[in-house]
Amino acid sequence: PAPWSEPERALRVLGRLGDWPHVYGLFRNLWDSPAMRTYIYGPRMLDCALPDAFERLHGLWPAHDDPVMSAALYERRHKMVNDLLWQEDRCSMAHGLEVRVPFLDREVLAHVDGIPRARLMRGGTQKAYLREALTGILPGEILNRPKSGFQVNASAFFETYLARLADEHLSPARVRDCGLINPDFVQALRRLEPRTRHRWHYFMLYMILMLHFWVDAFERGQAGA
Repeated sequence: PAPWSEPERALRVLGRLGDWPHVYGLFRNLWDSPAMRTYIYGPRMLDCALPDAFERLHGLWPAHDDPVMSAALYERRHKMVNDLLWQEDRCSMAHGLEVRVPFLDREVLAHVDGIPRARLMRGGTQKAYLREALTGILPGEILNRPKSGFQVNASAFFETYLARLADEHLSPARVRDCGLINPDFVQALRRLEPRTRHRWHYFMLYMILMLHFWVDAFERGQAGA
């Protein structure tokens, strides 16, 4: 079976209950395995010591008695700053798109910081405090709508729109020439059936493809290739 399957991740979470930074990393799809690095990476990635991603996460994890609040603080200090605002908001704003409306006003943050989780999530309801505050302002169908992620059917998207590009840019010769990823690993991913259970593996293929485009554009000056 392919590594990092959903059942494997579930078992890893169960085995790490109580080690909340590690559990958070697994839920956030932090794929790192020092034992598998020689299988995943090429010589250019292996020419220096790579830090353990989970160890780094432990070092950055906020100290709080409540693991949910620790995760919330980590998201605000690191995930939002180094991912959402750094990538999504900059790219979307550059093209005049409003992707999300984060509640980043200082007065709002100062107010929320003083509220315990039992109030923020009254009765275990997600965003309960926010829903209460907006009752009478937003219609009920919005306030009570179930959470919906922005999940893409990664395997179907890849096979429909990116397979031809991958045939060229993720060929064994091309991957070997770039030197960042092991061609055997890429080919193993490409042999997986385009099923939902392999969605994270197809996300990996997508990221590897974008990595090769980045090398072409910024290292080799072939932006139009």
